[in-house]
Amino acid sequence: MADRFRGRAQRRGVGLGIAIALLGFVGCGPAPPPERVVLIVIDTLRRDALSCYGAERATPNIDALARSGQQFEAVSSSFHQTSMSMGALFTGRTPSIESADPRKPIELTGLTWCGMQRFAGSRKQRTCIPASVPTLGELMKSQGFATYGVVTNSILFRPFGIDRGFDQWHEIGANTFRRKWARSAVHHSRRAALVNQRVGELLDEAQPSKFFLYVHYMDVHDYAESADFSKQRELYSNAVVRADAAVGDLMEILEARGLRKGTTVILTSDHGERLGEEHVLDGTLFHGGNPSFEELLEVPFIVSPALPDKRMRLLRGQDVYGWMAEWMGDPAPQPAELEPEELFLTEKKYWTYRMGGFKSFRSRADASHVLVELDADPGERVDASEQYPDVVRAHTARIEALARALQLSAARDFELSPEDRDKLRAQGYLE
Repeated sequence: MADRFRGRAQRRGVGLGIAIALLGFVGCGPAPPPERVVLIVIDTLRRDALSCYGAERATPNIDALARSGQQFEAVSSSFHQTSMSMGALFTGRTPSIESADPRKPIELTGLTWCGMQRFAGSRKQRTCIPASVPTLGELMKSQGFATYGVVTNSILFRPFGIDRGFDQWHEIGANTFRRKWARSAVHHSRRAALVNQRVGELLDEAQPSKFFLYVHYMDVHDYAESADFSKQRELYSNAVVRADAAVGDLMEILEARGLRKGTTVILTSDHGERLGEEHVLDGTLFHGGNPSFEELLEVPFIVSPALPDKRMRLLRGQDVYGWMAEWMGDPAPQPAELEPEELFLTEKKYWTYRMGGFKSFRSRADASHVLVELDADPGERVDASEQYPDVVRAHTARIEALARALQLSAARDFELSPEDRDKLRAQGYLE
């Protein structure tokens, strides 16, 4: 299938050969905290679907944000699906489903699908993100911001846990199929127009002068109404254009209320999407990972206006919390679970590990190991493990060490509830 999104290989050859690219900003020191911050998450948006990152089809509103600010060229999601990646972004911790048995990862339920179960302790846990783990909403609240969340991904609905610290938390759209809603009806119930309408209403009601607003759009995630793979890229591209229009409408909402000036907008995604690419392993369709190829991990990160900062930065999804904390003047660092250039995903069937210019997929079932050299093989099509046995040994040792470090201290049983099943169905993870 022809790739309509150009420039990917060229960018990788220079900037993506390492696990996380170095991002340099020239300026005169740390930026002062803004009056307002708007965090936009466009679910399932891969970076190369935006014209500012090389896509052929124009995304003018997001491009305008990039022109007026910073366009980060290489940022990696923490996981291939929302619950883990957003859990990481909102806590600064590396998500993990490691149990005491490396062949048997933790089963995914409403208490485990954010990958933070190892912090739950012995207490009865009601939320996926344990109360012991600070959240981004709590951070911003502690810095004097009024905090608002308008979310559409039902996986993140209460009692997930990232609502902690928000003064107002609005959940838009259906989250179950209990009333036999068709998937298209679920998608329609959480479209961007409804999200933006609610944002306008809450800003009019609260009239805040200093606020943190988190907006989560599902329009790109909901691009596929059918299993017609011949139109997958077209449907996806159309959905990206709709999401871009929604971002433009959101900027107009702020402008009409005199709130755009003095507001810093951050735009990113929870993960990307697989659009027919063929790789050295089969993997799963859409954003099921197992293993996670680069199109699932490469996400945009745009900040407008630009933040003056003369330091070099490394940015993964779980780095965003610390990046925000430092920017707000509250640099309470989270424990360093990974080295700065490492990426580690504990997936159900694989461990995916990236360091330097090499990336490993190690099978849980039989410990088979596939290694790709991203500089020479950005499409992840060739197993280079026989060429680089020393790299395989080093990656194997590190994978085993990280799996131990991120595992539960004691075995526990988890059961997928009917409500959990409904939420997974609403996102297309279960049929």
